[in-house]
Amino acid sequence: MRLIVKRARVKALVKDKQAALETFGTYVESLTRDSRDKPFLRKALRGVSTVICQNKK
Repeated sequence: MRLIVKRARVKALVKDKQAALETFGTYVESLTRDSRDKPFLRKALRGVSTVICQNKK
């Protein structure tokens, strides 16, 4: 939420795009796909300077 408040451009790799849209609205660019897909990750991470990873088990 701090990044959204600071108006930073936020991309999120999510499992459920609809849930992310309901939670964050259009303030977050939600991307859904297999994170092992290297071409997708290259494109998704283009221009990104910081990555925050939160794994839930």
